[in-house]
Order: sequence, then structure tokens, then C-alpha cells
Amino acid sequence: MSIQTVKAIDGIKFCVWSPNEIRKYSVSEITAPETYDEDGMAVQGGLMDGCLGTLEPGQKCLTCGNTSARCPGHFGHIELAEPVLHIAFIDSIHKLLTSTCRSCSRLKVPQEVLDKFSKFKKIVHHILYYHVNVFQNKYLKKQKNQKNVHIVENHNTNLFSQNQQYS
Repeated sequence: MSIQTVKAIDGIKFCVWSPNEIRKYSVSEITAPETYDEDGMAVQGGLMDGCLGTLEPGQKCLTCGNTSARCPGHFGHIELAEPVLHIAFIDSIHKLLTSTCRSCSRLKVPQEVLDKFSKFKKIVHHILYYHVNVFQNKYLKKQKNQKNVHIVENHNTNLFSQNQQYS
């Protein structure tokens, strides 16, 4: 009997895949509307294609070679003739479309709001610049004087330039 090592999960990410990502991770394209043939066997290119995994205890998966107890199942995809909107995104799509100009595709935002955002962006930049300089001047110089501490520092380069322009 083998001992399996326990692995910690670093994180989980939920996202929507692009059509190219879906095709990349798919092991089979679903092209047949039938699930089983007359003999009760799974139709190749159907929803029960052996490449997607197996439900029968004695059968092996055509993709990974495992039985139903060990096969995790595999992704397939269906190529659609026309784009289809996902029902979960209807509200977001509606808000996005109503907040953009149909002729130039820019956001419908008053100029005063854009001006406030621009000022806010500059203030944040100056605050970050200040804190980076404080860190460089105080902390790194203290660390330099300690033994057994290796610090790579380039005094000519700042993370933020004071003369950086924003549009």
C-alpha cells in the first residue's frame, strides 16, 4: 500500500474562460447529438464520449487511462454557430452598454468627474513616491549597517519618477 503525501492548496481562482482557453483545455469537441448508439455504446463526439471520462466500473478512460474510481473527468466543448450571452452577465452587459457612447465607445462620464479622477491619480502617485523614498532612505540604510545582510540597491533608480506625466 502506498502512502500519499498531503498537499496544501495555495488558492482557488474562479474566472470565465475565453473561447480559446476552453478549446485549449477541452479533450473533445461535442459534435454528435446522440449519446448512445443502438448497441448501448457511447457515441464518439457525443455527450458520453469515452474521452470525457467513464462511469462504468470496468471501463478505462480514453484520456487518462484510469477507471471510474480514479478518473476526475475531462472537459469537452461545443462550438456554437452564434454567440450566446450567459444569463449571469446580462445585468453587467446592460450597465456597460448603457454607460458607453455608441458612436465613439468612450464612457459617458461628465468632464468634472474625469478631472477629479485625474487629480486623485496624481495625489496617489505623490503619496506612493513619498513612501518609497522614506523606505529607501530609512530602512535600507539601517539594513546596510547590519552584518550578514545582503542588500542590492541602486541609488540612481527610484521606483517612481517625480517628473512622470499622466494623461
